[in-house]
Amino acid sequence: DGTPREQLLMTPIERVLVVGGIGLVCFTLGKETPALMSAEQFHILQVFTAVGIAGHSVLALLSAKLAQSKNRSAFVWGVKGLLVGAYAVQKLITLPALPKDNDSS
Repeated sequence: DGTPREQLLMTPIERVLVVGGIGLVCFTLGKETPALMSAEQFHILQVFTAVGIAGHSVLALLSAKLAQSKNRSAFVWGVKGLLVGAYAVQKLITLPALPKDNDSS
């Protein structure tokens, strides 16, 4: 394949973002959550969470395409884009492209 191997390692700030995002989704989907707020507040929370999930899905695709253009792992950066969103895209933009592996074997 020629794509260098990268690992799905996360910095502390990325871990905080992941835990916060998962916490929000869990809170939104919790069966007791509607009892903690008004119906209108709960609806706003659901919309906010759905928009966040949709946005992160788009950012995952963008991260994967950008990673491919920089000869980096589309899978690793797609997962990072899904989990930490714009932070992953911003970080990927600042990283240099990796050299292509030109094995002639």
